Amino acid sequence: MKIVGVGAGPKMITEEAIEVIKAAHVVYGSARAIELAKAYIRGEVKILTHFDTLQDGEHVCILSTGDPMLSGLGKKAPNNARIISGISSLQLACARQKVDIADIIVITTHGRNLSESKRKLKRAFAFGRKLFILPDPDFDLTEICAFLDASGSKGDVVLFEDLGYEKEKITYGNIQLPPRRVSNLFCALICPQCMDSSSSSEK
Repeated sequence: MKIVGVGAGPKMITEEAIEVIKAAHVVYGSARAIELAKAYIRGEVKILTHFDTLQDGEHVCILSTGDPMLSGLGKKAPNNARIISGISSLQLACARQKVDIADIIVITTHGRNLSESKRKLKRAFAFGRKLFILPDPDFDLTEICAFLDASGSKGDVVLFEDLGYEKEKITYGNIQLPPRRVSNLFCALICPQCMDSSSSSEK
């Protein structure tokens, strides 16, 4: 079994990933992942529903949007699986803002216990580090910023929507007045100095 990152958007699949996808007899993935990789798929396509019931084998490929090890399918991989990296939303966001990934703490609230997510956010922000946020619909960016505001935290917020796509949008705000999202495909940076003071409200 191979778990292949297909990137956060179009044209972000590595040469290694392309080779693996082309050689696969069976390719699993979400509709979005399959769309990103469709030009290279030669085998049978199956929509991914439940990871635990997947067919295993040397020629089975599972597509993961972004990178499998950034809140992706890699965390569910069996010991014998091979992980192929992809270009993640974290990499793209840092490139767009010229932020060193080494300065980032990654926080995901996807499928997490709400209290646990809040503890992680408060602890990470106390370090004074930039936060890369992968929010969950049940704990959205607005709620995250409201929680940090109530905790006395201050900082700038950069909202990324549809990163890597033609309709990509970057919007700026702060914890007290966070940008409002429109797309369901989004992530954010929260930090004291990740925003150019000359930036407009949107890019």
